[in-house]
Order: sequence, then structure tokens, then C-alpha cells
Amino acid sequence: NLSEITDPDLVEQNLSNVRASNAPMLIKYVRVALAMMTWKWFYYAPNTYKELKLARLRRNGTPIPANVKPEDAVTVQECLFGNNHFYSFAELMAVVLGPYLIIHFFLAPLPWMAVGEYMGVGSTM
Repeated sequence: NLSEITDPDLVEQNLSNVRASNAPMLIKYVRVALAMMTWKWFYYAPNTYKELKLARLRRNGTPIPANVKPEDAVTVQECLFGNNHFYSFAELMAVVLGPYLIIHFFLAPLPWMAVGEYMGVGSTM
């Protein structure tokens, strides 16, 4: 169901609140630009983890609660406000976003920082 109305990843549907808002056009462009830069973290990571949780429920034979629609999208915002039935914001950070953040933005640059220190790059000799 790619690019169909029922597609949960349809950007036009997920950003409909931007189109519907009465904000000035410049603000709308800024919101879209921010969405473009954070979409992987804000939308895809939580939904991929939700699908993993759903697959585990199915594999274990555990029924999905009646008040939960598995096709609904999950975002970081819903996790922050406790509107997610599958996991908490703390679990999302500990299992999905936190390790990626730590490895890619803190641990991976460390060797390059050591090389820079050794070669005197960035020092004010």
C-alpha cells in the first residue's frame, strides 16, 4: 500500500497538521525542514520498534489489546506523553535511540579526537 491513503508512512498524511495550521508560510517551511532532519529519529525509529514489539506478541501468541490499533503510527511525541501502548519513552531511549546516539556521536569520534590531539590539530601552539 505504498503512497495510498492507508499507508502509515504517507508524508502528506503525517504532516497534514502543518497544512491545516494558520501559521505563516515561513513557519510552515521551518516545520517541514525540521521534520526532514529528524524524521528518522522522530518517526521511523519508534515505528520500527513498535513493529518489532508486534512481531514478538504474534510469535508468543499474545493477543493485541482491544483498544490498540496496530496500524496507527507511533512517534517520539506520543511516547513522551504516554500515548504509546507498546513501550515507554525510557525504553525507546534505552533500547533504540540511546545506543545509536552514544555509539555514533560519542564513541565513534573518540579515536579521531585522539589522532587530532596527537597530530596537534586544533591546538593553539
